[in-house]
Parts: sequence; structure tokens; C-alpha cells
Amino acid sequence: MNDKRKEKPDDTRIERLTVPVSDSKDGRVIVSFFDHDREAYADFIPAYGGGAPITSDYLKTLLTRLNIVHGVKHEAIEKAALAARLSKRVQTDILIAEGTMPVAACPAYFVKNQHLDNAHPVAGDDEQADYRRFSPFVIVKKGQVLAEIVPETAGRPGINVHGEEMPFETQTPPGLQFGENTTTDGTYCYAAIDGQLLEKNGVLSVSNKLVIPGDVNFTTGNINFPGDVELNGSVADGFKVYVGGNLVAKQTLNATDIVVKGGLEVRGGIIGRGQATVKAGGEVKARFAENCKIAARGNITIDMEILNASIYTMGALNVGDRGFIMGAEIYAVHGMKCAKIGRTAGKACKIHVGVDFTVQKEIDKTVNQSRPLHAKLDKLKMLISASEDVSGDRYQNMIALRNKLDAEIRRLQTVIDQLQTRVVVDEKAAVTVYGEISQGTLVEICQIALIIDKPLKRATLRLDKARGKIVQTA
Repeated sequence: MNDKRKEKPDDTRIERLTVPVSDSKDGRVIVSFFDHDREAYADFIPAYGGGAPITSDYLKTLLTRLNIVHGVKHEAIEKAALAARLSKRVQTDILIAEGTMPVAACPAYFVKNQHLDNAHPVAGDDEQADYRRFSPFVIVKKGQVLAEIVPETAGRPGINVHGEEMPFETQTPPGLQFGENTTTDGTYCYAAIDGQLLEKNGVLSVSNKLVIPGDVNFTTGNINFPGDVELNGSVADGFKVYVGGNLVAKQTLNATDIVVKGGLEVRGGIIGRGQATVKAGGEVKARFAENCKIAARGNITIDMEILNASIYTMGALNVGDRGFIMGAEIYAVHGMKCAKIGRTAGKACKIHVGVDFTVQKEIDKTVNQSRPLHAKLDKLKMLISASEDVSGDRYQNMIALRNKLDAEIRRLQTVIDQLQTRVVVDEKAAVTVYGEISQGTLVEICQIALIIDKPLKRATLRLDKARGKIVQTA
């Protein structure tokens, strides 16, 4: 018996049967039944010493007596008998009949949408794949299909080689269950929110919070998540983090490009790399900030120090009664408080409060646009004044260009005037320092500037609007 028979299930019944022959030297066929008589295999033993060969009548008698009536493979039988007669060798393990397999019944069940599985980015022939785009997290959108139903399968009995019915089984499918933030219409399962798809113990759910156990690096790829993120490690150089909710970083945040629509809480500090930018739609809290740009719509609280950084807040900046600011530029709409304002390597701090820095930026941009126009217009006016031919085309073209430049300058000035009405936001904004403000520090409140010409101690600087100057109060 060869390997094919050994592959049969252990619980199958195996019988080896044949029919009598006239002489022991006659050719004969030995049949074995497998899989509850669903298969019949045969060994064709040739005649020897003048015995009678295997004949068609013998084969018919064999099939009749062994009741092999379904799925008979007549061609294979005739071929094996002929091969045994001609080669004088035993032909083993010939499939001579095969019944019909029963079809198991299976109730309807859900399977996961395989298109949700992430893959590594693919690069063209002339480019390299950016593996920072690879992510092990499956992020889904609200309404996205998570799973679909596999319809019920009706059972169907089989037939063995004797023509007898073989019962079918009823399977228990490995169907999915649905958990938090999912919904189903009976045919599909959908994500009820934007978030991370989780699968645990056969249950699909969508979480609005992403927990990153380690660092953001090539293992995680760039982070782009619509909900809250908890980061237990740091951020490798060049990796970006975009968070649709709040971000909590439990260590120092090495920032390249961080954008948070909600609030940002950093248990350590924020250290920038290159042109590092951190933006938040809510409040920002950290122990320290170094070599970075932080912009927030809410308040910014830094416990210890701000060093060589640019801080922009539409709220207030609070560095506490022990924190200090050195070599930094601060824009705080509703004022700021700290222990000390110093300088690093000759670089003094610049403090701006009471103004909307986004509007101020538009003013500065518009002023920069108008400056070359003013220079061009002044030069053109000189040429017009020096011109002797006032009737020629060249003179008329200069007049037309002068009028065009003049109109554009007036338009830009109108824009600046309109922006100026919006730039001052909080005339009561103040700069409070519990320790010392170093010499050379620029303090600007509502566009009124003051250069600190000698160190000040325990000072609160405010705008005296009536006098149009910054004054010191206790």
C-alpha cells in the first residue's frame, strides 16, 4: 500500500476485498474501501505461471459482487488491468470508484473586510519607498465597512460508491462579534466613529483613542489619528504626528512636525529638531520647551524654562513663579507670567502681548508687499518729472503705470488699515515677572514697544493707553 492510502483519516474504515479465481496463478484485483466507502482503491495483480489474466468479465463480476455502482472509473480500471497484463507487474493504489462528498451545512456568519489590512508603501522603479508612511494601526472612517456576511450554506448529503446516502454535518462558523462603536444592518458591519479598528477574541470594535506603547519610528510610521493619542515613548527624527483629538506624551517630546487639534500635555519637555513646529487647537502643557516653535489657540503652560523657542498663544503664557525664558520670542494675546526673562549668547528676548499675532502676520505680509511698489513708484515719478517729451507713447505708458502702482498701493493700505482695527485684542494684557527682566529685552504691548535699558526686578508691565506708553506697576 503506498503513501496515498496512508494519508486517509485515521477514523476511516478500511476493507480489502476481492472475488475468488479458478487458480491461485490467475490475475486478480484486491479492493480497499476508504472514508466510509466513499472511495475504492485497487491493486491489480497480474497472472503468472500460465494463469488466466484479468478479464472484462472478471472486472464486471468484481464490481457487481462488491456492490460498486456509483462513481465508477471504468477507464482507469481497464487501463490498470491492461498494464498489469502487459508489464507483469502489480499496479497498486488505483482509484477505481469515487463517491460524492457531502456538503456541510453552515449558518450565515460575518468575516472581516480584508481590504482593511495595511501594507507597506510601494515605490516605483525610480524612487524609494517612504516607510514612514507604513503603520501597523488600522485606522477607519465613520461608515466604513468592517465586515460582511457570508450567506447560509444549505447542507447536502453525499453518496458512497455503493450508491448509499452519506449524511452531512453542520459546521460552527468562526463568525465575528461586534463591540464598541460599531453598527450593523444585518449584511454589513460599519464603523460608527472615526478611530482605530481593534480585533480581540473574535470581537471587532473601534476605539477613539490610540495608545502607542513605545516610540514613533519606523515601527509605527507617521501617526495620523482622528481621536485622542497616548504616546508612551518619543518621536524619532523626521516623523510626523497628526492628532484629531488630544495628545498626551508621557516622556520628552522630540518634535519635528506635531499637529494636535485638541490639547497637548507633555509630561516631559518639548525639544525641537530643525524647523520643528508644534501646533495645538487647545491648551499646551509641558515642563520645558527648547529650540522649537509652539503655536496654540489655548493657554500655554511651561513649568520650568523656555529656551531659544518661539511661542505663539491666542490665550496666556504661564511659566510659573520659578520658570524662566531665555533667547525666546513670545506672542501671548492675553499676557504672560514668569520668574525671569534673560538672554542667551547675546540674544535678547522679544515679548509681544495684547495683539492677535495672526492678524499682525497678515499686516507684516501686506507691508512687505507694498514696499517694493513704493520704491518702484518713487523711481517712476522721478522719470516722469525728468521727461521732456510729454506727448510721446513712452510718457503716456509711464503715466499709466504710475496710476496702476498708485491704485495698488492704496488698495494694500486699505487692507492694512482694516487689519489694524482687528490686531489689538486685549488692552489689559500684562507682562508679569516675579524675578528679573534682563537688559535689552523688547516688550511690546498692543503695538507699543519698550526696550528694557536696565534690569528690572519684580515688575508688571502694562499699557497706559491715555499716555500711549508702557508703564511699570508693582
